[in-house]
Parts: sequence; structure tokens; C-alpha cells
Amino acid sequence: MVKKGERVVERLKLYIDSNIWIYHIEGNKELQDYANTLFKWVISTNQILIGSTLLYTECLVIPKIKQREELINGYFEFFKAMPDLKFIDVNSNIA
Repeated sequence: MVKKGERVVERLKLYIDSNIWIYHIEGNKELQDYANTLFKWVISTNQILIGSTLLYTECLVIPKIKQREELINGYFEFFKAMPDLKFIDVNSNIA
């Protein structure tokens, strides 16, 4: 039940590009703050996140090259923590 003064937010499917995930985990302070705000809203309003199957590759390439295990683990932990993260295949249907 919605209480007086509360807004109802329809559950959306949101595609979040890899650069936003990267800003959240390892970005500079200003961009990280924007990404954090977005992810907090997504979680608090129970939105569905959509990522491409390339998300892991795009996010992990630099940490793997630089052998930054803490970043690699941070990404995997964050992906696992997202309650409604769905992956779509990269193919001509999404172009």
C-alpha cells in the first residue's frame, strides 16, 4: 500500500552501460558519486538492470592487465549483489 505523499515508481528495465559500472567501482570522485546515486536509486526502487554479455569483459580488461585482484573481486561481488541484474546476448537483435 502506498502511503500519502509517497511516489509510486513503476518497475523499469534499465540498460546500464559498462562505463557506469566502471565509474562506480573505480571512477574518479565526481563520476563515482553520480554512479553511486544511480545504483542506490535502482536498488531502493527495485528496478531491473540489463547488461550485455560483454559487461564482464569491458569491466575486467584493465584490472586483469594491471593484475588488480581487488578490483576484479570488487566487480564480481558487486555483480552478485545486484538483485535483478539480467544479461542479454550481443547480436543483431539489439542493434
